[in-house]
Amino acid sequence: MVDKTRIRGLNLSGAQLREYLPDVMIKDYILLRDVVEELNNEVQGGGGGGAVDSVFGRTGVVTAQSGDYTLAQIAGLVAALAAKQNTLVSGTNIRTINNQSLIGSGNISVGATAPLTGTGSPEGSVTANPGQLYVEDTNEIYLKVTGTGNTGWLSFRADLVSAYDSIVTADSPIHYYRLEDASGTTLADDIGSSPLNLNTGTLNAPSIVAGSPRAVQSTTVSGSAIHGTFPTTNFTAFTIEFWASGSQNTTFPGFCNIASDAASDASNNVAGSSMDFYFDGNNSGRYSFWDGQTVFRLPVQTGESTSDITGHHVLTYDGSTIRRYRNGQFMTSFAYTGTFSSIRNIIIGSQAISSTTFRSNYVFSKFALYDDALSAARVLAHYNAGI
Repeated sequence: MVDKTRIRGLNLSGAQLREYLPDVMIKDYILLRDVVEELNNEVQGGGGGGAVDSVFGRTGVVTAQSGDYTLAQIAGLVAALAAKQNTLVSGTNIRTINNQSLIGSGNISVGATAPLTGTGSPEGSVTANPGQLYVEDTNEIYLKVTGTGNTGWLSFRADLVSAYDSIVTADSPIHYYRLEDASGTTLADDIGSSPLNLNTGTLNAPSIVAGSPRAVQSTTVSGSAIHGTFPTTNFTAFTIEFWASGSQNTTFPGFCNIASDAASDASNNVAGSSMDFYFDGNNSGRYSFWDGQTVFRLPVQTGESTSDITGHHVLTYDGSTIRRYRNGQFMTSFAYTGTFSSIRNIIIGSQAISSTTFRSNYVFSKFALYDDALSAARVLAHYNAGI
């Protein structure tokens, strides 16, 4: 007698079946197995003929209908999607967002309306929509706003940085006066916190520096010169840098004086109390530096004007030599050693704050003071950025 517990659930080979079952039962088993396999093929779409490949969610007895996708079509779609997954390239497969619709004919606007520009305030003269910007002289920004029952402009200082400003500040000046202030009586220090008093100077003069909207002009009239103070500093090295334009209008027109005493002049007689840079109209013109006790002559070079000082001016001191540069080029130098002590005043356009003897009416732009000496390469880079 056959032990059925040994057959149930087993996948027996032909030899095993013959060991336990008679031949007639083996034949019936094989026939039943073939029928089941054929049915499985038909339902799963594995067979040919009229097999149904896709049913669109239909259940029960499934009959092929027009529009059904075949397995081959579905397999092709899956492969195509897989190939596209990692090749979505802007301008190739993405078509597009701005000004072109992805599906349909609509448009998705990304970005903002370009700002309006002008040379004066937009109040009462410029038409704009709420939220639109107006840029004045690259220095002042206005935003059109709307409130209950009225609209108006909200203004704020832009403090936009030019290429020249970027290259100057990268070399770490201790004080930097762009001299682009449009109104008021003080001139901002963009690096430190030591503004200058405008006094008798005038604003909104034309600047010769690329990207600079305005400059400041000193005057020879009676009254205080452009002046400010900063925390007392001892300089073992320095760089004085500025742009200026104009022609000699007095015998000794001053560029600047960085000094311990704002009223300093040649009577101080204390070496190292001033870093006084001026143009000497005597002897066919020359540049001069006074340290508070001694005047050092820096003659003009071949090709330099003996009266017109327009250009980029730099004076450096590295602890042993004072060098003068103009328009990015080395001009002349002299040996010097010593410390400039207890310096705390900046005077622009004069030697002293109250004296008119050494005043000039030059136009000044981008005045920078450093506590180290710029190299010749950096001086040239600054000049190139400003033209």
